Amino acid sequence: MPDDPSKPIDAADGATLKQLIQSLGIGAAIVDTETWAIEFENAKFFQWFPPVEDTDEPLIARVPGLNIKRAKERMSGTRPYRSEVESRSETRTIPIVV
Repeated sequence: MPDDPSKPIDAADGATLKQLIQSLGIGAAIVDTETWAIEFENAKFFQWFPPVEDTDEPLIARVPGLNIKRAKERMSGTRPYRSEVESRSETRTIPIVV
């Protein structure tokens, strides 16, 4: 990771970051908060929230019950947005943090 958080992650750091996220035992996705497009997701996230029709579906289409308005409000105040949603692939409730 870069020492200066204002600098973008270079390609080598990005590859390492993706490997790290892929190895997590929890679902994780990197999302563009302007478009809610999923830029990267690990296998567990894909398993929990598979696309319904198009593999390029935004987060709001893949995670049912996600309150985008509330998430934006929380993030604008630099606070995390927490919610519990039910996965389409498993019949259990999964807590998520945005």
